[in-house]
Amino acid sequence: MKSYCLVLIVSGAGRETKMIWFHDEFVYEGHGRAEFSDPSGVVEGPTLVKFDEQGVASATLRFSDLPAAHVMKFGLWEFFSRGGSSTSGNVSLIQGLELNPCTSFTVTSTEGTLSATKMVHYDPGFTWGGTGGSLTFRLLRSQFDQKDARAPKYWVLPLWNFLTDYPRHLSAEVDAHPLRLQPSAAIANGLSSEELQRTTLARWNSSRLITFEYQGNVAFIEPLPDHDERASSLREGRQRFVITSIMVGEIPGQSIDFDEVQEWFPFDFCLLLGLATGSRVTFPWIEFRDSHGGLVRRIHANHGADDYVPGYAAIIQSIHPGGIGRLLSQAQKSSEFGNAPVGMAILHLGLAARDNQPMEDRMGHVCSAIESLCHHYGVSTQQLLDGIASSTRATVLQILSSASDNIRQLAQQAASSRDHAAAARLNTIADRARSNVANIDRKFGLAVVDLLKRFNLPDANIVGSHYHSNPRPDGRNWTDVLSMYRGLTAHGGHFDFANRTHDPFDALRIAQHLQDIVLRIVLTIIGYDGNYNPPVSSARASKPLNWVTTATLPKQLGYK
Repeated sequence: MKSYCLVLIVSGAGRETKMIWFHDEFVYEGHGRAEFSDPSGVVEGPTLVKFDEQGVASATLRFSDLPAAHVMKFGLWEFFSRGGSSTSGNVSLIQGLELNPCTSFTVTSTEGTLSATKMVHYDPGFTWGGTGGSLTFRLLRSQFDQKDARAPKYWVLPLWNFLTDYPRHLSAEVDAHPLRLQPSAAIANGLSSEELQRTTLARWNSSRLITFEYQGNVAFIEPLPDHDERASSLREGRQRFVITSIMVGEIPGQSIDFDEVQEWFPFDFCLLLGLATGSRVTFPWIEFRDSHGGLVRRIHANHGADDYVPGYAAIIQSIHPGGIGRLLSQAQKSSEFGNAPVGMAILHLGLAARDNQPMEDRMGHVCSAIESLCHHYGVSTQQLLDGIASSTRATVLQILSSASDNIRQLAQQAASSRDHAAAARLNTIADRARSNVANIDRKFGLAVVDLLKRFNLPDANIVGSHYHSNPRPDGRNWTDVLSMYRGLTAHGGHFDFANRTHDPFDALRIAQHLQDIVLRIVLTIIGYDGNYNPPVSSARASKPLNWVTTATLPKQLGYK
């Protein structure tokens, strides 16, 4: 088991007190008890449970006897078969092949109790005719409750694959926090110049933190002491996912029961961290600790670890100082943060940022992000006659009505010739000509334009004017280009770059621009007011969210 030391300097002489609190692997060993429902019964025995850094559990309970009060013709086979057995005349049969459901699994040790009551899966191990054996459990969700625990005050979230530049941050409030991994050394009175220099350097070296506000209190993200080695293992491909940091906040007076935690815990912070860094960030478990840093409860609920894939970072700490902390602080104030459509847009935006993926995937993710927002804001469909002068609208409707009448005459002629199938199709076309040709549409390009209008962004006018002055070889306008690319990715098509059917530079240009658009919109929605790194920039940059104006040149958005 690997652990990290919390180091506190408590005297000018350099004496240190160390306490271990953070672990990235766990072993629970004690008396196990598994309860079953069909047939009912209990199996008990010595049990060993291990959780590795990936959050994967291995749990084995060993037992020596049949469950009490169960004398069965088929022994253990009968007990662990759902429904037990049935007898007809002189013939007894085991009811079915399904396993007897396990409704509860607990392991009691001197330190506390590990328990699981939902999604408890197991594999039995025993021989025919035997009375003992073992059960190997697969625990998808469990929790460990510390014995004689105090009231919970803080939550701790170990972060998988969170890589960023950590600014130096010295704060008396954060330095005194009981869950700092490397608290800044206190400067005592009476130090010699050499001791003062050494202590000051130690404070500076241990001050790598991202701080933010959570529910009115200070919260922070701190790298593990061996963060740099862990980061190298990810970047060099030696590890697929690894804990790099911890995030700590104060519990806002809420219950830490699992079902209620699902309601208040800021799980979406991981989405924001992935958006900021360009790599998906997840976690293997959650801890709740008391005011002194002591463990109260640990919830093991693996939310899935993605392999580390580097990608485009929207917020770079070195050029956007305090940006990630500001992002987390501001998002909580937004009524939109936590809404499913916004969350899906952030998720797809993060997936679109990954390096070394096919253009079909990148374009598909960024378009899905935009469609999620379009649906959320009611601009997925368009009333095509809206915004058109009333006189022109009347002329269009007259032309369509006349066309509908002419098509219906053709349908009557087909019916007279006993071609009723053709007549039915022509009548359908006539109906559509009158009702929907100039009415409702679901064109992706037009939906993007309406979304831009919703947020007062001028991109459509900038690129539309550019294409008007510099026509594309295929003659398409900007909305048609967007719809074409969306249709290709939505319907399982592919970009044919080899035969020059599609231009790779044009596809990349459109993907980057759409990514930039949805990024500006999402950051605006969640209240972020700092600078970001635009995907359309050829190098790392720091721009405010409103940097695109009517004076912006098309080449600044990536267009030639």
